[in-house]
Amino acid sequence: VEQTQLRCGIFAGASEDEESAKQARILQIYFKRKAAAAAAKLGEEAITAALKATHAASYGQGCLTDFLAIAVQTASGDKSCILDNSGSPVAAAKTLTGAQRATCSLELTEVTPTQYDLNLIDANGFKNALRQRSGSTTHQTHDSKQCPLLTAHTAWLAQAGALTADSELALSTIRVGRSNNSALTITDLHDVNTQRSGTKASWYKMFTALGGLKELNTNQNDNNTITGDDPDLQAPVLAIALRQEKPKGKDMKKEVEKLFSTNPAEKVNKLLQTVYSKKSDNTH
Repeated sequence: VEQTQLRCGIFAGASEDEESAKQARILQIYFKRKAAAAAAKLGEEAITAALKATHAASYGQGCLTDFLAIAVQTASGDKSCILDNSGSPVAAAKTLTGAQRATCSLELTEVTPTQYDLNLIDANGFKNALRQRSGSTTHQTHDSKQCPLLTAHTAWLAQAGALTADSELALSTIRVGRSNNSALTITDLHDVNTQRSGTKASWYKMFTALGGLKELNTNQNDNNTITGDDPDLQAPVLAIALRQEKPKGKDMKKEVEKLFSTNPAEKVNKLLQTVYSKKSDNTH
């Protein structure tokens, strides 16, 4: 936008066509106003939205990566700790294939040679880890496997009394109940756009932050949206073409259309083509 206003100024000073020069001077002011407005909007809205979205995405990715780093570990056997919908462990692989041929990578960017230990909190702090013990009950029902996340003690998912409240993992996507007969449960995320509280609150915050990027009007400075009602165009028409400070009862939309036709966007685009095709010693 700033480059366009500069080119309009150069064209206005060099043009031998008085009408085109006047229109170019008007557009010079118009694009100067647009540049200032765009810069202000960028600082107030776009950058803020982008920062929020980046923070939300990074936080969510970190939580899910940490969870997967634990879930795919296998101490023995040829199966991973991720289960299919029948409750059986999935064969160890670099990727999982989902619905509609979607694939999900299970490879970490950094190789961790040691097995993870996941500690769950109790009244005394982080103490009781979920670890395989002889004869224990596991949700995987495969005694040859050990997974700190999905392995349960005889008290199901933790030692008796280890949890004083339900434990939530991976942005509350996976939950571990504190009762002795609890199982791992997965949060249904189809309505996170409306669930502001509860187990889906973190996902709602991420959804709205990322959605903020979609709400930004990327076409707000598109020349095809210029109309005679645009106050940023009416102002230089009033000052340059009419040589007035105030409209004094004039219909400024009609005044704009007198100079730029009833389709200002088309007229402006044609004039800009002329402006940018004009060779000048000041441009390269």
